[in-house]
Amino acid sequence: MIKELQNMQPRSRQCVADHANDEGIPTAIRLRMPATKRKPKPQVPHRLHFIPEWAEKRNLKQAEIVQETGADKGTVSRWFSGNMPQDKYLDALAACLALDDVEALFRHPDDDWMARFLRDRSDEEKERIRAMLLAAFPKKVA
Repeated sequence: MIKELQNMQPRSRQCVADHANDEGIPTAIRLRMPATKRKPKPQVPHRLHFIPEWAEKRNLKQAEIVQETGADKGTVSRWFSGNMPQDKYLDALAACLALDDVEALFRHPDDDWMARFLRDRSDEEKERIRAMLLAAFPKKVA
């Protein structure tokens, strides 16, 4: 039996099981396990910006962004696929999308109004606003 184990391929999906037959004599049986497929890892979005969402909110097509930024259409297409724009395009892209600053590219458009609303508020005001919103919109308990 040891020779059988040594002859087995290291990557094979086989194992040896000892059991007794009807007469009580121990025997070895080689079991062949079906190969299992690995589950694919869930892909984590590699996109750090919200350029497609901003373009949709502003009703801009990729061709219009190409004209406004001076980037070629392949570059803009890669931005929409998730690639990060080079630094030289960030200011032109923010201006094209009518954003207050470049940092807005990294916030979802729906979050932007809140960021602008809270921008120049003191910590005390922000806490009062938070308390008022929690009182007005309590979490629903399921």
